Amino acid sequence: MIVRVWRWPYGDGVSTLDSASREELLAERDAVIAVLLVEIEALKRRVGMDSSNSSMPPGSDGPAARAKRGKQRKAKPTPRPAGRADRP
Repeated sequence: MIVRVWRWPYGDGVSTLDSASREELLAERDAVIAVLLVEIEALKRRVGMDSSNSSMPPGSDGPAARAKRGKQRKAKPTPRPAGRADRP
């Protein structure tokens, strides 16, 4: 996989700033990154939800969740004897 990095042709814009301004910009960038990481984690949790692990009705599940639910089989009940075994 080839990844190309685009560079701003007029310098990085940060190296021309004084130390205090640079620190402010980096702190702001770090705060934005932290907020975005929290949002990504919340979205990942929402993507993994379906009716089996949330309060959503089964009809709201997508086709993949319905197919998965259809493949799961319920345990068969144990067969009972034909007659009553406790009668003498």
